[in-house]
Amino acid sequence: AQDAGDNPDLQNELAQAYLKIGNVQGSVYTANLGDSDGALKSYEKSIAIVEDLRQKSPDNVEYLKSYLETTDQKTLLLVRLNRWQEAEQIGGKSLEASRRLTELEPGNLDFQIKQVRSLQTMGDVINFSGGHQSSIEWYRRSLEAAEKLYAENPKDEIVRRNVIVPLQRIGTKSDYYAEILKETGAPTGEIEKLYTEAEQMHRRSVEMAE
Repeated sequence: AQDAGDNPDLQNELAQAYLKIGNVQGSVYTANLGDSDGALKSYEKSIAIVEDLRQKSPDNVEYLKSYLETTDQKTLLLVRLNRWQEAEQIGGKSLEASRRLTELEPGNLDFQIKQVRSLQTMGDVINFSGGHQSSIEWYRRSLEAAEKLYAENPKDEIVRRNVIVPLQRIGTKSDYYAEILKETGAPTGEIEKLYTEAEQMHRRSVEMAE
């Protein structure tokens, strides 16, 4: 990249390389070296390069994809490290990138799936800063988007999987929130409503998984 000067395609390849290094160092949900600090530094280097590229070409799809991939990985890692405020900030940028990609290529199923996952990630992120209800609302948005894709692509396995995840999240979160309300002496009707929804969501997730 230093030899090539301002070659944007090579700069984007460099950003992708930093992303891959970061994943090896500490990617969430996959085998890694356990070096979370190293992974964050690599992700930050990748993001800095792509942010510079996006200033020059804000609607370049390849740059947006690189930005989304790295901000998403960084958000997940920050959540695992309990750095919630930072995770919310970066998660918002990731969601913004996924929305822009679907605007630029509205028929791209992969981009639509990425947006569903970004909404789901925001539900994970907002849990500690916004509370259980805010978290559930983000999961509902993810489920709504996922069900829309499922109606349009009923035979696509990845699409089905992305319906199951928010169903499970809503079910688990509703159950947990109901337990908290029981301890605080909330009205029985409010608690039962949450338990009922939790059961419905888990039943649907089991049916789809089977």
